[in-house]
Amino acid sequence: MLVGSKELVALAREKRKLLGGQMRQAGVLAAAGIIALEKMTNRVAEDNVLARQLAEKLSTSARGLNIDLTTVQTNIVKIDLGIHMDASEFARQLYRDYKVRVHPMGKRVIRLVVYHGIGEADIDEAVTRISMFVANDGSCSTTE
Repeated sequence: MLVGSKELVALAREKRKLLGGQMRQAGVLAAAGIIALEKMTNRVAEDNVLARQLAEKLSTSARGLNIDLTTVQTNIVKIDLGIHMDASEFARQLYRDYKVRVHPMGKRVIRLVVYHGIGEADIDEAVTRISMFVANDGSCSTTE
């Protein structure tokens, strides 16, 4: 979905056509955008608060994970892995062993995102599982 001036939308349509973007079911995508704008805007603030809680709880309970709390201003939490594991392997093993999804962002950083459908109980469960993973997995010993 694109929001902007008439000129911007016209330019985007032109570029889309150049790339062969003749979507027949564009209304399906538009519906998701309309719901987001009309019904989910209040949820954004809740997601940001929950992300902050996630970051604060992880920063005190998951030794070896470094979180700059000043950067947690939206629903995204970035974590520098202060452990002996690269981000892709961390994400793979965390999901395999503890069913928590995180997204690698380069070699040493992972990203967690809070979104609709995630509540306080989910945040607490994620913190517990991530903390257990870092503490119990032999390949996750801290660098200290």
